[in-house]
Amino acid sequence: MGLAKASAVTFVLALSACGGGDDGIGVDGAMPVQDARSARTSVAIEPVGPSCVTGGAAISAGVDSNNNAVLDAAEVTSVSYVCNGANGIAGAVGAAGVPGAAGPAGAAGALGLAGVSTLVHMQSEPSGAQCAVGGTKITAGHDTNGNATLDASEVSATSYVCGGAPGAAGATGATGAPGAAGANGLDSLTSVNAELAGVNCTTGGVRVVSGVDSNRDNVLQLSEVTSTQYVCTGAQGAQGSPGAAGATGAAGLSVLVATVSEAVGANCSYGGTRITSGQDANANNVLDGGEVAATSYVCNGAGVTWIGVSSASVQASRNTGYAAQSASRVTVTLPASPTVADIVRVTGMGSGGWQIGQNAGQSILTQAISTALATTPAGINWTVRDSTRFWISIASSDDGSMLVAADYGGQLYTSTDSGVTWTARDSNRNWQAVASSADGSKLLAAPYSGQLYTSTDSGVTWTARDSNRGWQSVASSADGSKLVAAAYGGQLYTSPDSGASWIARESVRSWLSVASSADGSKLVAVAINEQVYTSTDTGVNWTPRDTARNWYGVASSADGGKLVAVDSGGQVYTSTDSGITWTARESGRSWRSVASSADGSKLFAGVAGGRLYTSVGGTTTPGTTGWLRGGQYDAVELQFVGNGLFIPLSFTSGSVAGIVGN
Repeated sequence: MGLAKASAVTFVLALSACGGGDDGIGVDGAMPVQDARSARTSVAIEPVGPSCVTGGAAISAGVDSNNNAVLDAAEVTSVSYVCNGANGIAGAVGAAGVPGAAGPAGAAGALGLAGVSTLVHMQSEPSGAQCAVGGTKITAGHDTNGNATLDASEVSATSYVCGGAPGAAGATGATGAPGAAGANGLDSLTSVNAELAGVNCTTGGVRVVSGVDSNRDNVLQLSEVTSTQYVCTGAQGAQGSPGAAGATGAAGLSVLVATVSEAVGANCSYGGTRITSGQDANANNVLDGGEVAATSYVCNGAGVTWIGVSSASVQASRNTGYAAQSASRVTVTLPASPTVADIVRVTGMGSGGWQIGQNAGQSILTQAISTALATTPAGINWTVRDSTRFWISIASSDDGSMLVAADYGGQLYTSTDSGVTWTARDSNRNWQAVASSADGSKLLAAPYSGQLYTSTDSGVTWTARDSNRGWQSVASSADGSKLVAAAYGGQLYTSPDSGASWIARESVRSWLSVASSADGSKLVAVAINEQVYTSTDTGVNWTPRDTARNWYGVASSADGGKLVAVDSGGQVYTSTDSGITWTARESGRSWRSVASSADGSKLFAGVAGGRLYTSVGGTTTPGTTGWLRGGQYDAVELQFVGNGLFIPLSFTSGSVAGIVGN
């Protein structure tokens, strides 16, 4: 309680220490000497008590005898009190003062116990007692067992949100504006051809192929076929018993046939013979005009007219021959709208040779030329084989008939029929690489971080070799004596003695695949996100080729001249000059492995998590990018057989390069 302003007390304390007379002046008139000690006072709060009924202040006085500037308790000589007056009448409430500054934050309290979660579950409620037209059932409760699921025993409340009764049908809205016309869809085409007696139809029948006309040329190309079905002729039934002889019929009318020459025109482009037939209704032994019931034509074969060409290009006409007479290559483009049996001939007289160009949807069958000349590169057309597995490596015999393939995490698989059928071998391992001798009898396989495995009986039995390494790829010479292996994150290794000893080659790279020529002198290797590397001295020296890509697999022909490599996520690439130049093939896929026959005409590739693909040089690339090319003294005769396809009736190769196609 403070001192009441109405009863303030003013007081003066005069304390002094005296020495001498009463007047404080010395005998000699000088001022008296003062005591060195000072008078001191102190004021303290006096609580309510005997000294002050309402509390107040206690005033202590004394002399600071020890000169410490503090009035100690022992120095107090007098105490007086100034007491608070009685409480006056409460005054009016004063205006609120300005809020004081916020005090410091208190210490964080102890963590409380974890609360129990409340869960809500909603489910459809069928029509019934709770909801006449169905609705939603809502249950809630505490998740007492903490499993984040509202169990039946935890449900403490249930409610329903019911659907309202169906309202009356609203008036039909105005018809919306017509939508934009959609793009024209692709036509579906079907082709029906006779099927000879054989595997597909024992007694013969018809083959029905169908597909979508993706290039809109109204011709079902081979690449567009998506379905092939056979309608086979039924087997001949047992001969029935002879029927009873019928009554003798009336004399029949004679059938007459007449032949006359047919002039060149719409019925026969080069002339021929018109054949008419019918019954001799008036029995005059003459086929009158009114008696003709059938007419057919036997037309003369096409004649070929030769044209000399010295210009850079010419558009070919039907049944015409072209003699390329220029020192530069002459391009002869096939007829745009040929009819079946039309012929085009081209011969190279000039040093520039010739090239046959194609129109959209056209291609040239080159298998016969490829077989005879071994010049048409493979890799244009591919066929799916076996099942979907994690194919990671594949190798081939020199004729392409004996194959070995590795399924990562699965088994090894061998084929003796160029990949048509496959047989599982050995055990499940993390297979990474396989290689084959020329005859397909000696095989080499390597699992990652495992040993090498060899087989001398085309994969029937296997023997563990060498030590555990991070092998990624292996390759073999034709006789199996010279080997090369690649270690991921390591070097390349070559062996001159069937694997008894090894020599480290090149540099440390992320090697993924290697391949070898038949004699083991020409090697090719690829590393991920690096270039292709080739060697012509059994691996002593290496040359980088092409561009850095995501290379995963590479293969070589027997002479090392034809190479094929796969870019994972990209395309298949082929080279016909030992890796100096490369051509992109097929489509972008997750390619992992590839193999080649000895002549480079048969290629095999595997897709991770996909299928196996085979390619045999068969036709030029369909469309305007495909071509057939020859040099001086090369000649070819082509005939159109339908569906955009021309076939060679004859060909002659007198140039060094021969006839090649793309």
